[in-house]
Amino acid sequence: QGKWYPGESLPRWTFSLYWRKDGTPIWRDPELIAEEGDKTGATVEAAGAMLKAIAERLDIDAEMVRPVFEDPAEWLLKEGNLPENVTPEDSKLKDPEERNRIARVFARGLTEPAGHVLPIQRWQSKADGRRWRSQKWKVRRGHLFLVPGDSPVGYRLPLEALPYVPPAQYPYTFVTDPTVERGALPDFADAAAPGAGSPAPVPGQEQPVAHFTEGGAVQDIRLQELNSEDGAVRTALSVEPRDGRLCVFMPPVEAVEDYLELVAAAEAAARELGLPVHIEGYAPPHDPRLNVIRVAPDPGVIEVNVHPAASWEECKAITETVYEEARQSRLGADKF
Repeated sequence: QGKWYPGESLPRWTFSLYWRKDGTPIWRDPELIAEEGDKTGATVEAAGAMLKAIAERLDIDAEMVRPVFEDPAEWLLKEGNLPENVTPEDSKLKDPEERNRIARVFARGLTEPAGHVLPIQRWQSKADGRRWRSQKWKVRRGHLFLVPGDSPVGYRLPLEALPYVPPAQYPYTFVTDPTVERGALPDFADAAAPGAGSPAPVPGQEQPVAHFTEGGAVQDIRLQELNSEDGAVRTALSVEPRDGRLCVFMPPVEAVEDYLELVAAAEAAARELGLPVHIEGYAPPHDPRLNVIRVAPDPGVIEVNVHPAASWEECKAITETVYEEARQSRLGADKF
């Protein structure tokens, strides 16, 4: 996600290219990357299979993967407010974004899943060797319905519909202190093999559903039973078919090691299923062991943010490369 300018309904996109300073590849097989414009025939069934394969590599029970749907109540209300002589596919609305949004949702169908989600968070306890934990998200309406919109599934998770968690126990994501001394990054490619088995669920991990007290108008908030090693999970890895590609949405994580492990699991699952994927979502936490180049659209220009150079020769090489690539793209280049 890029900058959000005043007067624009959505933030702009940003392409980011990450690589490790130690030279170890983050992604090994370029054939498994779905590029812009690729039409791989991705389906929602393939999205579910992909996410279950990722869960297996993270030693998480595949039963934690759940489909998510567009909210039919929201879209049926929008359809009911349309003029009688138009259809959702050709609504004649003045706002082109809203017009395209309605057409896209009804073309897919309100009973078809928009994608699949896997609630996931870094496991802090080392007692049983697990690195990740998950949770079955339970909501009052039974199914998980997305917040209305046309952003990726990962940005529209129905977090407010999940059972209430006190602020003192809410699983906030805190990025690792940048002043902490870091060692060498491990290679997660070898760690992406399927797990030997899923761990048994921890007592109290499943969420009880909040309910209304019978005969009363006040909601009875039922708190989750949490212990010192467990807690609520409020971040999720999601996979959805969009624009002909299978899109893997990365959740926010606290450490770059967690991000790299998720990417390695996604590549291993893509290799097993023979399906190229598009990685999107939250960026990895800032880490001095990674370099990044970002490309984003600004009003009237394409902005390229390059990584710091360690020497004059490297600075020269970066600048010359940017100017040459701009020329090859029939663009001009200026430094600001």
